[in-house]
Amino acid sequence: MEGIFSTILLPFTIFILMNPNPIMCLNVRAIPTPNDNKEEKNSTNTLIEKACNNAKYKELCMETLKSHPGSETADLKSLAFMALNKTKTYGNKVSDIINSMIENGNSMGPGIEQALSECDDQYDDANVQTDNSLVAFFANAFKDVNTFITTAIKNAETCEDYVKKGNATKVLGDKNKVFAQYCTNALAVVHVLAQTKN
Repeated sequence: MEGIFSTILLPFTIFILMNPNPIMCLNVRAIPTPNDNKEEKNSTNTLIEKACNNAKYKELCMETLKSHPGSETADLKSLAFMALNKTKTYGNKVSDIINSMIENGNSMGPGIEQALSECDDQYDDANVQTDNSLVAFFANAFKDVNTFITTAIKNAETCEDYVKKGNATKVLGDKNKVFAQYCTNALAVVHVLAQTKN
């Protein structure tokens, strides 16, 4: 045992004690360093910036993707999915708000009630469009994604027309505008992805 210690372990121990940075000398690559994490984060931010580079509402686009818990390790296709899924989620949220106000039964005036009824129909269709866009997305049918999301934007614009006619702006606020912005940004990110496939 003493022979093994003196011939193998003792020289190794002395090497470790005398070397100021034994990790580097041993080339242990599996242990992440703070710089590794910083480089990975910078790489992620660069990819998100690329995805949102041509987005009309770039700040919202960046915020949407960065806030997603999986964005730090996401590739471009995953980022495009996050943008589309956020659009779908927000559209469903607006639809739920409209349904809740209609079902509440409180009289808000004929103009507002008519506007909400029309918007309910528009968001029913918009939600179908966002669902279809995800199906097309996973089939790499990016032109179809564009068609479906563009239709969803038109649904929101039609709803907004009814809101203005019915003086219902105070009821729905800027929800149509925000939904349209999510749609527009999602199309921009999908477009970046589509360009990498050509």
